[in-house]
Amino acid sequence: LLLLFQFTIFPVLPEISRRSKTFQCIMASVALPPTNIRAAVLSLWKALGGDEDASAGTSFLPPGVKLHSDSSGRVSQIIWNHMNLSGSMPASLPPELEGLTLLWLHSNDISGGLPECMPTTLETLWIHGNPRLKGKVPRSFAKLTKLKYFFKHSTNLDCPRNDLRGLERTQAFLQTLGGEEREKRGREADDEGQGKAK
Repeated sequence: LLLLFQFTIFPVLPEISRRSKTFQCIMASVALPPTNIRAAVLSLWKALGGDEDASAGTSFLPPGVKLHSDSSGRVSQIIWNHMNLSGSMPASLPPELEGLTLLWLHSNDISGGLPECMPTTLETLWIHGNPRLKGKVPRSFAKLTKLKYFFKHSTNLDCPRNDLRGLERTQAFLQTLGGEEREKRGREADDEGQGKAK
C-alpha cells in the first residue's frame, strides 16, 4: 500500500507545486485599486444608479472599470454605456479619479447637469443618449485641455460658445454641435487662423 502511495502521489506533487506558483504569479499580477480610489468609483457608480451589490464584499470594482497599467491603481477608463443607469450626475467627480482618460456614460437615462469638476486628464467624454441631462456645459470644461472627443447629442445640454472659448477650435467642441453649425464654426476658426497668420 505504501509503495502504491509513492507511485501515485509523489509524481503529482511537483505539478501541484508548479500550478500553485503559477496561480500565485497570476494573483500577484492583478492590480487592485487603493481603498480610497475604489470608494470614489463606487460612490460615482451608486450616484448614477448602479447596482449596489455589483462588487459588495470584494476588493474589485464595478464592471467596465479599467486601471492604468502602472502600479498606481489609478482608474484610466470607465465604460458604463448601455447599463440602464437612471441616477443623477454628482456636482463634481471625486478627485481620486484624476488620471481618468475615458468616460463613457452614453445610452442610459442619467439626469441632472454635468459636474463642475472633471479630471483634467480626460480625453474622451461620451454622454449622448441621456435625454434627461440638462443645463449648461460648465465653463470649467474650457480647462480640459486634453479633451478630444465630447459627444452630447440626444441630451438637453446647452453648450454656449462664449463660455467655452478654450475648446471652440478643438474636436471636442465641434463634436457637440449639429452638422451645419459644426461646419460654420470650423470655417470661422479657419478664417480667424488665416487672418492671424497674415
